[in-house]
Amino acid sequence: MDIAGSSCLNLARLYEGIDNVKAVQYYKKACELGGKDRFMSSVAEHERAWQSSCESYERLK
Repeated sequence: MDIAGSSCLNLARLYEGIDNVKAVQYYKKACELGGKDRFMSSVAEHERAWQSSCESYERLK
């Protein structure tokens, strides 16, 4: 995951449970950014982080 996507994912995790509205926004952005990143599909760890952000977005929205 690129630095912007990682930052969004970290902020989402920080806000989850405290301010779920903000967490959803950051998970959504991380999911969107990860889907545009060609590098995501070539590294399993990055792909898991991207999938996790999308799953968390769906769970909280």
